[in-house]
Amino acid sequence: HFAFEWRDAFSVDVAALDSQYKNLFQLINRLYQFSGDYSSVAGMLDTIFDTMKQHFTYEENLMNQYGYTYLEQQKQEHQIMLEEILKFKRDLTENKQPNLLDFLTSLKERLIMHTLIEDKKYRSFFREKGVS
Repeated sequence: HFAFEWRDAFSVDVAALDSQYKNLFQLINRLYQFSGDYSSVAGMLDTIFDTMKQHFTYEENLMNQYGYTYLEQQKQEHQIMLEEILKFKRDLTENKQPNLLDFLTSLKERLIMHTLIEDKKYRSFFREKGVS
């Protein structure tokens, strides 16, 4: 069973960012439900890519605005995740029969690790700056 549920442990204590992450988790769960229908998968991948890109842009702009030290590291992580989605979609459209469950599991793990490790680094930083 594939479940990608938001937990309070993932919170970065910035309401807008938490809300965006919750939405991403829901979209990834929805994509899993489409696993047999590749045309729906391609459309959902576009939605997830766009949503993730918007979230990363918002997050990076916030970091830039407040002078967050690890901004470049965050940008690199973000780019890797976005490229993974594009690669999977390319494989899908080229009929390479990529494994959706493997992809989703990898994306889920990367996103969780990113949230728990990289994003937690800015939690206290933003709190000190009064960002909530």
